[in-house]
Amino acid sequence: MGINWFSRKELVKKWLKQINIIATLIILVSIIYFFIFLSFAFNDNIIALGEVLWFLIVCWEVIPIAIASSYLCATSLIYKEITGRFGSYLATLIIGILISGFTGWIIAVILKDPLRRRLYRRLEKHFEKQWVSLDANDFLILGYDYSSGRNGKMRSEHLAINCFIKAAELNHPKAYLELGFFEEDSGNYESARNLYLKAFTLGDEKGAYYMARTFEKCHFLSQNEEEAFDWYKKGADANEPLCQYYLGLAYLNGKAVTKNEQLGLQFM
Repeated sequence: MGINWFSRKELVKKWLKQINIIATLIILVSIIYFFIFLSFAFNDNIIALGEVLWFLIVCWEVIPIAIASSYLCATSLIYKEITGRFGSYLATLIIGILISGFTGWIIAVILKDPLRRRLYRRLEKHFEKQWVSLDANDFLILGYDYSSGRNGKMRSEHLAINCFIKAAELNHPKAYLELGFFEEDSGNYESARNLYLKAFTLGDEKGAYYMARTFEKCHFLSQNEEEAFDWYKKGADANEPLCQYYLGLAYLNGKAVTKNEQLGLQFM
């Protein structure tokens, strides 16, 4: 590919470390400020703190500490995802939980996904200039790697989709299939069909099979069964094995077509 992708995990680790340092500094400063504030209060003989004073303490001390410690937990969870182990971040996780408690853990779980997406977007921008040198097949392979987390890459649906989009922009038919899978999994069948159609038009016969499959998923309409049969036939004419198999089944069972066992066996 012409790109050294080995550094991507190291970059994310570096950014996680930076977040941890900032969060730790916030916690330390907040705790120091809290004790300084109390010392001034008691020096002025303020024994019973008023409601306003307690509100200020909560806003300026408790909340920053809770959020910062939740970030410590969140970065630990992300580190575990990208490396498969907590390592030194286990201590960070324990410290975060001890400071913030159960509430902080809940906040950390909520923060984890948006923080991870933000890190991946930052990673994508970091390599964006280098991506110019990639061709459609490079983007497709990179998309597979991010989708499955293989070849040492972080598993990221966001980066995988972006890679497939870039491959599709360069008219790679399989990239349209992959984008269609994402749309179909989300229940966007119409959008998935458009992508499968584009893949078939660009020469990938499997586009016909996946088109037929989306129609079969809406089997409660007889029209969709006929559409599915038509696409199986188009795929079979293009020598797509799965389409030939299911076209044979359609003839054997008389599904959306007049039953013809002899013709069905020819396609099986």
